[in-house]
Amino acid sequence: MEPITFWLFVARSLGRAAVKSADFFELRIRTAVIAVALVALGFLLFWRVRGVAETKEEVYKYLTLVAAPTVLFLAALFICNLFRAPYLIYLDEHGREQAKVAQADAARRESDGKVTMLEAKVSQLEKQLSAKSPPASNRPRSAAEAAKPALGSLTDGQRYLLKRKLAEIKGESISIELIGHDPQMRITYEQLSDIFSDSGWKVERSEVGQVGVVGVNFPDGPYMTSTNVAAPIVKQLFSVFSSVGINFPLVPDAYGTKPTGHAGANVVIVIH
Repeated sequence: MEPITFWLFVARSLGRAAVKSADFFELRIRTAVIAVALVALGFLLFWRVRGVAETKEEVYKYLTLVAAPTVLFLAALFICNLFRAPYLIYLDEHGREQAKVAQADAARRESDGKVTMLEAKVSQLEKQLSAKSPPASNRPRSAAEAAKPALGSLTDGQRYLLKRKLAEIKGESISIELIGHDPQMRITYEQLSDIFSDSGWKVERSEVGQVGVVGVNFPDGPYMTSTNVAAPIVKQLFSVFSSVGINFPLVPDAYGTKPTGHAGANVVIVIH
């Protein structure tokens, strides 16, 4: 409930007391004005018929016997309602706040329903991707397999699922290296960098024109490497990519020398 300033509270209390007092008699302003006008017209006619002296005497009687008790009763009623006004104002504010809470609850239930539907669609998409994906394996691929690029531009569904899964293991570090100037590989490079950053990973980025490598397992396309391919985080990351239909070749220590800037990362993804 929002706080009310003192003078606003006083004004609302006076107004509420006046309204409740009028409601006691079920009066309206128009009715009160008509009543006063009729009384004044009656005294005017009395003056025309009986004269000024008798009219003054009649007015005095009317004020003493009718108007004064009425004013005293109305004053007492107004004061009584003035004491009740803070409670009545509280009831009004409480009712408005309850209406807002009910509206917020309805909006939350609607939002929860949309989230449930989205999660159901995501679960269905995961099942479809899992059904299309080959079994995960962390062995180096053959030369024939390595000749095929392992990754293209990521779909919206893959990006969403990757962020969701990678956020569960956030806090890890990864290096992403772009080799060459292929426009398609740059798109993939930027997408992966954003995905890991948005998921709470520590991301190191680097770009080079070309790099010398050793070993027969260097694939012709994007791949993942590490000095320790048996590390749990490497296997976990490989499994995450496989679960969304992305199969990186896992090449043990593909670089002849460790690239500059990768000293703090457990895993390196090379895009070329």
